[in-house]
Amino acid sequence: MTVYPCTMIPEKIAQSVPAEWGTARRMDDVRDIYEYNVNILHSFLVSQGVIFCVVLSVDGHNSHLTHQLSVLCKKLKIQTRALYPDATRTLQPEDVAVFRPAAMRWRKAVREWHAKPSREVLNKVTFAPLLREVIHFSAKPETLVNGSQACGSIH
Repeated sequence: MTVYPCTMIPEKIAQSVPAEWGTARRMDDVRDIYEYNVNILHSFLVSQGVIFCVVLSVDGHNSHLTHQLSVLCKKLKIQTRALYPDATRTLQPEDVAVFRPAAMRWRKAVREWHAKPSREVLNKVTFAPLLREVIHFSAKPETLVNGSQACGSIH
């Protein structure tokens, strides 16, 4: 899901976002979080043949911990795990296997974008298509397992 800090997402931006993604105006809106879980996350997991129960890590923001969302996640067999502040140790496997490599790929993609002769501006309209390219080459599920093993989380 891409989040745009505006009161209304302009049509040009909305059309640039991949069809299987969602958009939100801000992620502190309970409705956006609920819609994301129902219409995007759960649908994606089902389309990928994921076996449920799934664990979803969320920060401690109150919009991620509502009763309505808790009931929904229980129904969808998504177990939410609220992370405490400074959860570095808990997130280390994800950081090693997913976040750090994705950030490196993003920096490379932005450098390559700026090196293009077209000089097209990277903005809210061009952001999602470039991010999709980066995510396309993201970590595979086994990479997360390998990251957990490397960090000593599982043996």
